[in-house]
Amino acid sequence: MMASQDASLLPTKRAIFNLVNYVLSLVVIGAPYLFEQAGVVPALGLYLLYLVLMTTTAGWLCRAVEVAGRSSGRWPVAGLRELVEVIAGRGVFEGIVALAFFLDLYGTLVMCVTVLANHLALLLPALPWLTLSTLKFLLLPVLVSISSLPFHQLSITSFFGTSCALGIVAVLLIDGFSNPTQPGSILDPSPVRLWPSNDGWGGAWGSLAIAVGVAVTTTSGHSGLPVQYMLLKDRRKNYGVWLSTSFGTAVAVLCVCGSTGYLMFGDAVEEAITQNLFAMKENRVINSIITIFVAIIPMTTFPLYLEPLAADTEAALLRLFASYPAPSRRRGRKQQIVGQLNETTPLLVDEAESGDVVEDGATGQGSSATSSSVADTPPAPRFLTRALLRALLATLAVATSISLPSFINLVALLGALVTAVTAVIVPTGCFLALARTSSPIRAGLVENDDYIIVGSWELAVAWGVMLLGSGLAVFGTVGTVGRIWNA
Repeated sequence: MMASQDASLLPTKRAIFNLVNYVLSLVVIGAPYLFEQAGVVPALGLYLLYLVLMTTTAGWLCRAVEVAGRSSGRWPVAGLRELVEVIAGRGVFEGIVALAFFLDLYGTLVMCVTVLANHLALLLPALPWLTLSTLKFLLLPVLVSISSLPFHQLSITSFFGTSCALGIVAVLLIDGFSNPTQPGSILDPSPVRLWPSNDGWGGAWGSLAIAVGVAVTTTSGHSGLPVQYMLLKDRRKNYGVWLSTSFGTAVAVLCVCGSTGYLMFGDAVEEAITQNLFAMKENRVINSIITIFVAIIPMTTFPLYLEPLAADTEAALLRLFASYPAPSRRRGRKQQIVGQLNETTPLLVDEAESGDVVEDGATGQGSSATSSSVADTPPAPRFLTRALLRALLATLAVATSISLPSFINLVALLGALVTAVTAVIVPTGCFLALARTSSPIRAGLVENDDYIIVGSWELAVAWGVMLLGSGLAVFGTVGTVGRIWNA
């Protein structure tokens, strides 16, 4: 059993590839558009700000996942929505978080389908019957097949996806230095702005609001963190390096890609930098390569976004429609959660870090909380149910992409509000709900007892992050709505 778990838990380097691919995904092609909207100085400032915010809130989220539900037998949680339910209970707030979580991940799935189909259409020969909608429909079996891969094996595809994202930056640099004249040249750069232009929600304020929505979307990766964190080997020891390296690498790539693309095309930069490169007469071969890269990235990230959404949806369905009684013992609860994810999502708890030993029946002998879950999970047909659930979510994403081929304003609005909720407000709120300042009265508390022991300064920082994240979410939402209204 231990050998099987060790094989499925990810070492830090492989986990970094997963998270970098999860964060970068498709958004690297939109980084130059953020620079065009906000100007160079605000764009760099936003990326640096959200690098600090996202790394900090991701760390708080991991610490909350580590302790939440231990005393009540609900540990480990299966997803972000269940984490909120364990901490705050079922209610309006939990429902809002569940909706935000669903929209965040589901919107990204739709974006994956749209970007994949748009770039494949550029590579394939023009045929009268091969419309964009037909192409999306033909992609459905491919997406379903990729989504059936076990989660711990996705680090291989994540390595490929991360390499493609870095390849996009490399091709941009090659294009820029090989082209002697503008547009599309670094040697003869296009005019750029340090600050946004004009006034009003249709000008500078609206541009900054759009930039906030794009920035929070391009730097977040929190919706899938609970699953990825539990898959990390020696997670308590390595999660800090894992998060800082992953988010730091992703933001560095975004800054290089954004600044280079904006320098090459100036205010003529499109929402996706590939659209500008397609219009260039030079370097046709290289620009075809970047198209292939952009087409590959959605195929590698689609299962990474689908998995936490499917796991959380399955957990909710089990609570509503389970035909077997929920186990009453703490050990049974842990086995149930780990077991229900193990067959397609190996959410395995590292036995060396489980943090507790529970009583096994009447004997009182210690037993690991991660022992075999066969006795506590129904025998059939769980695997088929999970496969159908993932196929259904993939089908809905394709159908939505066909119905809404262009949803730029919707993505900006969801990024400013929904992603801000799942990436900043919810992780910080969970951390604050579990945080306890150290004092003589609480000297006996440890983090395994459903508490996170913090200093007063960290508590103050958390409240500051909550206020700042909420303010940026309101500004981005109001500004995006104003921009749409004045369009």
